[in-house]
Amino acid sequence: MAICASAIAIGDAEHLHWVQTLKDAHMSIDANLQWECKAMGRPRPTYRWLKNGQPLTAEGRIHVEAGRLTISRISVLDSGMYQCVAESEHGAVYASAELKVVGKQFARRVLFTTD
Repeated sequence: MAICASAIAIGDAEHLHWVQTLKDAHMSIDANLQWECKAMGRPRPTYRWLKNGQPLTAEGRIHVEAGRLTISRISVLDSGMYQCVAESEHGAVYASAELKVVGKQFARRVLFTTD
């Protein structure tokens, strides 16, 4: 006979800590970006995303689902510093990564002028 029991006392709390963080990304135009961050803690954290210090709004090509950020068909305008913020009543932890978007290489034409 096996007995398994567990108890969680009211008021027990576990400070937030990262289980998975972000890594910088260097991607080409029209690629799809997906970043995911995971934090553990009690109570369970909520997530929000920032781009260059400003709240990131989920719309159009940008999808946010908890600790997951997806940007479809990235453009040069998506370049910047991103932060995943995990928060609970006991505080917050931040994970940051930079997205660099590079365009297609275009040949440069040098024009010569004569006097």
